[in-house]
Amino acid sequence: MYIGYFDEFGHSGAYVSRTDPNYKTHPVFGIGGFIIPADNIRHLSGAFRRIKERGLKAKIDAKVIAKGRLVERWEKKGAALLTTQNVKKYREVRSIYRSYFPP
Repeated sequence: MYIGYFDEFGHSGAYVSRTDPNYKTHPVFGIGGFIIPADNIRHLSGAFRRIKERGLKAKIDAKVIAKGRLVERWEKKGAALLTTQNVKKYREVRSIYRSYFPP
């Protein structure tokens, strides 16, 4: 048996043109993902949790654990995390990125 992990990306809102003051977000929308053998689900989810807990420890401590929430249910959107500004500003983001995507 295989399990698929999929997520959508992009924006499906109104678009007029790049110069329009209100409707300039390009209307690109899609879905991406991957399929793995079911026997690998626990390994993948454990590895992902370790990456998240190590790289975002301060934010998790403040926004999740301090409020009595479960780490497993907390989500940090990639679009909010992996921005040029955040990569420059936060050492943790650079560390996560370099660990898994070396130059």
